[in-house]
Amino acid sequence: MDLIVGLLKFWPITCPAKEVLFITELEEILEIIGVEAEKNFGLYGCKLLSRLVKTAQNMHYQAAERSLMLLNNEAIHKMVKQNMKTAFPIVVKGLANANRGPNAHWNPSVNTLTLTVVRQYMEMNRDLFEKLASSQQQSGGYI
Repeated sequence: MDLIVGLLKFWPITCPAKEVLFITELEEILEIIGVEAEKNFGLYGCKLLSRLVKTAQNMHYQAAERSLMLLNNEAIHKMVKQNMKTAFPIVVKGLANANRGPNAHWNPSVNTLTLTVVRQYMEMNRDLFEKLASSQQQSGGYI
């Protein structure tokens, strides 16, 4: 868990190529530690999801794509399902308006992938998704 926290602490926000490497490493680490990652989600989960959502909105298409693919990963889905009250709102609020309107990404495949990921999370818990969507609309969002 210290490794994941360390990666998040030293995340290369100014270098998209390194962000891609960090995301790839995170994916491998989560795959290797498996159940242990789910148990210790409270130590790093919110920071990890927030970072992935921010990276998914990155103008560098490779970093955005890798981040979205990790958010769509089965391991992340399991962790979000187990921590629905804290994790689900981070992802939904972050991605709901990520590539719409003035925030549209220049790369069409990133826009398509974003919609696919949002759809996956909507199917995970439709009621909570709708509740978060309506609160986002009231606060001036696009959903």
